[in-house]
Amino acid sequence: MGPRRAARAGVAAMSAGERWGHVERMEQEEEKPDDKPAEPSFEAAMAELERIVRDLETGALGLDEALRLYERGVALVRLCGGQLDGAEARLRVLTLDGEGNPVLAPLEGPGA
Repeated sequence: MGPRRAARAGVAAMSAGERWGHVERMEQEEEKPDDKPAEPSFEAAMAELERIVRDLETGALGLDEALRLYERGVALVRLCGGQLDGAEARLRVLTLDGEGNPVLAPLEGPGA
């Protein structure tokens, strides 16, 4: 018997109120997106990237492990680059002054 069938069989022994709450919880669990690990902070990603570079520079890793770390490093570089781009966009906005000249101005609004 699969896990869902066993869970639903257990539901049959519950009262109507208990059943509704149980089924509702099961549906909420099913709606959750893939349990992706949370994206690391910029600082954590940089620290991991530094460890990867140190490990790769030793030359002591096997080919498969070196390739795995290299791929992870590339992903971390992209992540950090995206986070830096987002931070820069939050800090500056190109606007025009009274004479129509482009000027960089701080971002105004929520979270600024």
